[in-house]
Amino acid sequence: MGLFGTNYNKEGKGVSKDEREKRRIFAFFDEYGRKFGALIKANILYFLTILPTIVGVILTGSEYKVAGIILLIIGLFTFGPLTSAFTYIIRNYVMQSHVFLFSDFKEQFKINYKISLPLGIIDIIFPMVLIIAFKYYLNIGGMVAVIAGGIVLFAAVIFLIINFYAYPMIVTFNLKLRHILKNALLFAIVKFPVNLFILIIDGAIIYYFAMQFLSFNILGFIISLVGFSLFALSFVAFVTVFTVWKYIEDAMIEEDEEEESVFKDSI
Repeated sequence: MGLFGTNYNKEGKGVSKDEREKRRIFAFFDEYGRKFGALIKANILYFLTILPTIVGVILTGSEYKVAGIILLIIGLFTFGPLTSAFTYIIRNYVMQSHVFLFSDFKEQFKINYKISLPLGIIDIIFPMVLIIAFKYYLNIGGMVAVIAGGIVLFAAVIFLIINFYAYPMIVTFNLKLRHILKNALLFAIVKFPVNLFILIIDGAIIYYFAMQFLSFNILGFIISLVGFSLFALSFVAFVTVFTVWKYIEDAMIEEDEEEESVFKDSI
């Protein structure tokens, strides 16, 4: 299984599989290291813009539930477009393209607002539905509950992986959302082993900083705040886009170029 995707760099016949693995890993850390400062800036921008949504999620489980619901409602209209803008920045870093952070972020927020708005709403509501369903089956017990809970858990995994591909495609292709989600689902299934591996990496990072926050002590809060505001979001995004972009490029971009070439040759 390729750590960051298959054939990230095209090697000759004499290069072993282990050597290709090492080259992909080195390529990742080389790119991440060179973009580290820029990624911190992108992380801060994204964190600040989605902070109301994060606070809303936290407050809905507290005595300030009304305030949390209000913030979540705001998040319904901003989370998807903000995430698409952030993904555009990360994708360009992966592609080694130039980025004007604030102007590109603002422009992509506007350009992709309409198509990414429904996806953002799904990203907020669907996990809540899955959590409610999982808790329900957990409480009733029995074999049926175990099977149903497993189905819910698998649905959650596929849902998260679909997001790996959906946002990069939103900022790259002029497709309708249903076609983007269909393609993202196909990628999620076909590349499932690699996707699951990346999901575990992403999940471990988010889980660590979330648990620091939930430790309810000053040190844990500081670690969580620093991690999420400076590092975690951009690292997770970079790992994910670095991995999936090659699949998207091979399956969709090169195919489009071949079709365009055939069309030109026939003229």
